[in-house]
Amino acid sequence: MTENEILNNRYQLIHPIGRGSFGEVWMANDLRLDIIVAVKVYAALDGKGITEFKDEFKNVYKLHHLNLLRPDHFDTVGDNPYLVMPYCPKSADALVGGITEHELWRFIRDVASGLAYLHDNDVIHRDIKPENILQDERGDYVISDFGLSTKMRSTLRQASMRQNDGFSGTIAYMAPELFTSKPTAVKATDVWALGVTIYEMATSELPFCGQGGCMLNVGAESPELDNTKWSSNLNEVMRLCLAKDTWDRPTAKDLAEYSKLVMNGDKRPWSQWKRVDKPKPVSKPRISLFTIIEMLIGGLSTVFVCFCLLGLLFHKDNDHHIYTSEASCDDYMMDLSLSGTANCYIVTNAGRYKFKTVKGNSSESIGSVVFCDVLWESFGTNKAPTIGDLVSNVSYDDDYIEFDATGRKGNAVIAAKDANGKILWSWHIWLTDKPEEQVYYNKAGTMMDRNLGATSAIPGDVGALGLLYQWGRKDPFLGSSSIRRNKEALSTISWPLPVVSTSNTGTIEYSITHPTTYITKNDDNGDWYYMDRGTDNIRWKSSKTIYDPCPAGWRVPDGDENGVWSETIGSAKEFVYSYNFRKKGMDFYSKFGDSNHIWYPASGYISTYGRHIEGVRYNGTYWSVSTNGRDAYCMSLDSFGYVNPSIVGMYISSQSYGFSVRCVKEQYTDSTKRNRYENYSIDTDANSQKPNFGLG
Repeated sequence: MTENEILNNRYQLIHPIGRGSFGEVWMANDLRLDIIVAVKVYAALDGKGITEFKDEFKNVYKLHHLNLLRPDHFDTVGDNPYLVMPYCPKSADALVGGITEHELWRFIRDVASGLAYLHDNDVIHRDIKPENILQDERGDYVISDFGLSTKMRSTLRQASMRQNDGFSGTIAYMAPELFTSKPTAVKATDVWALGVTIYEMATSELPFCGQGGCMLNVGAESPELDNTKWSSNLNEVMRLCLAKDTWDRPTAKDLAEYSKLVMNGDKRPWSQWKRVDKPKPVSKPRISLFTIIEMLIGGLSTVFVCFCLLGLLFHKDNDHHIYTSEASCDDYMMDLSLSGTANCYIVTNAGRYKFKTVKGNSSESIGSVVFCDVLWESFGTNKAPTIGDLVSNVSYDDDYIEFDATGRKGNAVIAAKDANGKILWSWHIWLTDKPEEQVYYNKAGTMMDRNLGATSAIPGDVGALGLLYQWGRKDPFLGSSSIRRNKEALSTISWPLPVVSTSNTGTIEYSITHPTTYITKNDDNGDWYYMDRGTDNIRWKSSKTIYDPCPAGWRVPDGDENGVWSETIGSAKEFVYSYNFRKKGMDFYSKFGDSNHIWYPASGYISTYGRHIEGVRYNGTYWSVSTNGRDAYCMSLDSFGYVNPSIVGMYISSQSYGFSVRCVKEQYTDSTKRNRYENYSIDTDANSQKPNFGLG
């Protein structure tokens, strides 16, 4: 490749900026978009090799995370495949030996977060080192050069005239398990390489004389950081990463979580944090009441039982604004409805859970329940789960539904049924990271950082799309499995065909007993709800109804001139804001509030005629509770950068559409209800010593 060469009439090479394992990296100008990008040109391959490379790119393209530098485009020039990526002007290599401890913890947090996501998707990087860690325009550290399989690396190595040594990576960063008779890379292999990188970033030297884990195999001792320059906590984490045995190394997820705590001022050493706050939750086996009684009689478990109960009741969580499931004992069953009943419950960890079988946001009975089961599960991607991947062992006992959560991210719906198998009510189990609160300008309200049903709040991540809802219905429908295509996410069921709204099907009763059936509009009134125009609507209101789909303490926001989006921008006019074409959505952090990201993805919609998804990557529309006859007000964004903040006369839509929901925190005026939530939080009340389980 040469300077000023234009690849496929689009990418003009400016100058080389580095050489990767299997090719050159160039700064280039995208002539179509007039932006600077990075282009990595690989060694020439034959037709079979190019096909293999293209398949690899398809797999990598599905990965979306804030701390991954994902390629945007694949093509070939002659026999050379190339990838186009966002241009990052800095690499961590430039910070080696000159980084502060605070920045090094930030580095660990970002890299470990990216690795945790890769590992959750069964991807091993195999070549973590400073030159493969870049800084994007936000200053976040992002991992590059990920996703190539061992087979593809071998193909590229041969094409690059390199000796096939049987494993990937750079010797100095290779773990002990790669220097055996049968070298095998595992997830912990990446953690080792991160440990080497931490040492190098701190000291500008490589541990083990640059010979990697082979030195540890012959008895070398792990290195130490200078305790006059670096904290004992950092030294402990680095040494754990460099443990000889893979099972002694921490997971990337734990490293990310711990580094976040350190950056927030937590001074506990790793060993104390792991022992107190990070049990390994399992749902089975459960300890029965009879077993506990036997243990108590034998005088063996008084301390154990007390520890379990106290650990649950007085668990400390400094960010307690949103109630989530963080049980402290393996065998304890967390009551999700203790902080308030709802149609949606957030679950963040593996474990055993229960909730009361009442209609959402009320104490109203649903009828005579005989049994219950899981209607559907979905990861929200193009990967189809099997039954039990997310939720299993569902049972009904004494007005409570019980279930096990596996700890994987996604969504599930559990239904309670009568003796004839008729669905009496159903609840959405939202398996995600703990959503964060985002305070909007002008005291307009506090919103969640993600769409209802989303497993991520990361711009450009397919997990940020979430689920879709018909106005006034409590049960969700699947969103897209892609940020670029109108392609429905996969689930464990074959969804029924839509039905047209009639006096029989267009009712609340029908929607309750058929939660997976999409009800299309009736041509007479344009709504799935079959009633005369102008009839007072009982489905969604500003005062949360039993049909609201949001978790306890949250509701669908208002959307007229006094609604949250209108109040935020302080205007009754549409405004123009920058649309991110690469990540398919808008980041309102400087328009709606001060959070680092207030991300609204272009999640598309389901048409009024059925479950077909449309508008993904071009449109994102968000329901409000505010109505105008048969229509409801929405906040809608599009790829032209126009935002309609749900103003009277500006943007209204038929209630039969399937749109996204972004929940707003409830504001309580009734003192009894307010106290119900304000007097409970996950923190302990130091004065009363009463356990707290609310939203804070």
